[in-house]
Amino acid sequence: MNKTISWIIAVGLSVAFVVIEYLYRNEQESVEKPVSKDELTHQIMPLIAHNKKIAAIRMVRSTLGCSLLEAKEFVDNLVHQGLQ
Repeated sequence: MNKTISWIIAVGLSVAFVVIEYLYRNEQESVEKPVSKDELTHQIMPLIAHNKKIAAIRMVRSTLGCSLLEAKEFVDNLVHQGLQ
């Protein structure tokens, strides 16, 4: 019984280590790639041009880490500027 518990703990710690390592690497990648609002605007303009506002809002949220309302306002401002 004692060996079984030790084995379960060892497996659990191994899994935890792998998960933490994965999360750390993904965090490093996201920190190393900052995107300016101008670059983001350039990336989402084709989506807006093809009437894919929801996809554009989703991209703004994931890139900037902002709220849904902030992302919608960002995209709506671009749409409004494009109409002028």
